[in-house]
Amino acid sequence: MKKYEYMVVYSFSQGTGRIQITTPKPIASYDDVEALDKTIREYNGINKAFAIDFKLLREYTE
Repeated sequence: MKKYEYMVVYSFSQGTGRIQITTPKPIASYDDVEALDKTIREYNGINKAFAIDFKLLREYTE
């Protein structure tokens, strides 16, 4: 099974931050970014932040 590891950069009122996340499918469109952003916000309880950039760090097979 292929996995994709991304770094996602967020903008907060205090500045910027980043997280790494692994997904089973690649980010192919802005809709994918929005869905990922929603999942991260709900999981971490972050309401006043939004994704401003992302980068594929690696693609691997498990």
